[in-house]
Amino acid sequence: MPVQLPIRDHDFLIVDIFRSLSGEHVKQAASALRCLQYEDAEAIFVEGTQNSSLIGILSGRVQITKETEEGRRVTLAMLRAGMTTGEMALIDGGRRSASAYAVGTTVVVELSQEALGRLSHGHPTVTILIQEALLRSLSMRLRRTSALFVDGAGS
Repeated sequence: MPVQLPIRDHDFLIVDIFRSLSGEHVKQAASALRCLQYEDAEAIFVEGTQNSSLIGILSGRVQITKETEEGRRVTLAMLRAGMTTGEMALIDGGRRSASAYAVGTTVVVELSQEALGRLSHGHPTVTILIQEALLRSLSMRLRRTSALFVDGAGS
């Protein structure tokens, strides 16, 4: 079970989608985040579950895995501090397409769909800045995935 930690205003600016925030926007965004500490091999979220939160990594690493039909766990990515996961769940509220596990002691910030909705009512500018950064991040990932697909198809 994760341990909730206090969040300090500037701790989360290491995470790519929050880096563009400054001044009062930092405090406003911090009010929507939860800071959680996970121990080694602890599940942050599990494939197939309903959970609409984005996770930003403050320290440690996160292993993203997918289970095969044979029940084998395959590593898709290893994420480090500053990176995010769970963007699709934040946007569409759908089931998790993969699992995420802490590698060593890992501290993350969590932005839930509900918290983002509350933030958008009280501080729409902050929400727009976060959403723009999220779109840039997803666009870069899609470009990388497209390049991998094209490179793989040509082999």
